[in-house]
Amino acid sequence: MTAKPRIKKRQLVQDFYTRYYDRTLTLDYLTSLEERYFETQNFFYYSLYIQGLLLLNRESFLKNQQAYSKEVELVKQYLFDIETWGRFELNLFSNLLFIFDQETISYYLDHGIKKILRYANDPFYANLLSVVILNGCAFASENKDSYLLNKFLLLSHPLPNTPLYFYLKIHQVLYQEIYSYLQSSQLNKEVLRNSLIVIEQAGYQNHNIDLKNLIYAVTSISI
Repeated sequence: MTAKPRIKKRQLVQDFYTRYYDRTLTLDYLTSLEERYFETQNFFYYSLYIQGLLLLNRESFLKNQQAYSKEVELVKQYLFDIETWGRFELNLFSNLLFIFDQETISYYLDHGIKKILRYANDPFYANLLSVVILNGCAFASENKDSYLLNKFLLLSHPLPNTPLYFYLKIHQVLYQEIYSYLQSSQLNKEVLRNSLIVIEQAGYQNHNIDLKNLIYAVTSISI
């Protein structure tokens, strides 16, 4: 009897992210999640609603964060209250990095993410950790936050050099070079070009272009 609700929740989360990445996440859909929360008093539905609301209104949030203070506090408290994060919490944190300040992100890395490193050899967690770390590196780079970028990079260092972390490891050198630039204003173009070549050869051509744009946004230097 307990398996069915779990399956439904997994399907709902999958549908939520499919809609988000396909840009079909509508206000009507989010309202239906909010209504389900009022019917069940299950915070799971409300956390999805809040996540969707903040993702859809990211630009508005950045212009007037105070207008979303209630939603932000609910997300922060939810993550504080979960002792061991799973898929949902990792995705919630990773996708909503922009709503947290540096201190809060640093706290979650030290008290939420580091606990999961013990499962680094589990394929399930390996994928989740890779996504969180790469999203964090990109977020910190975009904001030219060398402190946070270093925090995310340090998480990747102890991870094993196995195929599970191939995608993460081929980005590690690139983000390490961005970190060095933020520290010294010196950029090793050859290292970046070689990293981008490896990423392209691995079949990530579109991502290669995104990374070049990111490097330029951070350094004003074309690679």
